[in-house]
Amino acid sequence: MTFVLSRELVEQIVFAMENQDCEYVLDVQTMQIEPADDEQVDDPQRYVPLPVWESVDGYNLMERFTGTLNNPIYRDRLGAILSSGRGVFRNFKNALKERPDIERLWLRFKDREMQNLVVEWYNDACEFLGLDPEEPQWRETDDLVLSDFVMQRYVGPLPDGIAEYARERAQAVAGELFAEQPADYRDFLAARLLHGVPAVESSDTLACVAEGPEGRRAGLVCARHHRLDGGRQVAVVGLLTVEPEFRGLGVAKALLHAYLNHARSAGVSRVVVTLPGSADVMRGSLEVMGFEPVSTVLELDLREWARSQ
Repeated sequence: MTFVLSRELVEQIVFAMENQDCEYVLDVQTMQIEPADDEQVDDPQRYVPLPVWESVDGYNLMERFTGTLNNPIYRDRLGAILSSGRGVFRNFKNALKERPDIERLWLRFKDREMQNLVVEWYNDACEFLGLDPEEPQWRETDDLVLSDFVMQRYVGPLPDGIAEYARERAQAVAGELFAEQPADYRDFLAARLLHGVPAVESSDTLACVAEGPEGRRAGLVCARHHRLDGGRQVAVVGLLTVEPEFRGLGVAKALLHAYLNHARSAGVSRVVVTLPGSADVMRGSLEVMGFEPVSTVLELDLREWARSQ
């Protein structure tokens, strides 16, 4: 007997599992899924019960997905729906339909989790039947869904709409990065940060903008290119930002890759990225890409220093 877990069979098993009105078994001779009856129970070598799947399992799956979602706005919204206690499944589905990008993340998460459950069931069934399981070749491994986003490139002077968007995002980022600081000191640090943002009217400025579903702007990277006396070009990334509702989808990484590809084709030999305030959380991701630290900025609270002397 050969028992191969094909993609089509997995889809049929998952569909049967989610039907709460009936229990099903797999006939391993015909590879057909059939409603369970007493006759089949008496022949366990031929009829294998499908994995049990109840409403609580579906709820737990939605809860796990919400916990892995990096988007803070939709993570909180979906969490509130799960805690509401009424119409949870319908409201969860309706909320996802508002954001096709997050809905696709959910569908892939669900698909992957259900696959894992079926594969685990398959391995147990093969052991019970005395068969050697075969490793499926179709299992999904990619977590990111970026096909809904388009990376648009703009060379300075930036168009009015893009220039205004860059200014708005720079202001928002400045407040966000130094949110934990006292108001006056936060304003001082924000002003320094904004001073380093590339001038939108300069011909040496380049911006890559991520556009999501329906053309909505999801974030941008803005850099300025400099030509050194020896002829080499270096670039300074002054702004890399993603709208809060689009975070956790890999947009920042995609934006940076889009910019780096352009910079390389334009003859840039070095790219500098600064990480002010809480942006330091990106350091690990940048170092994985190959970025290396070249400078460090430290601050000292003199009142705390004096008290410690």
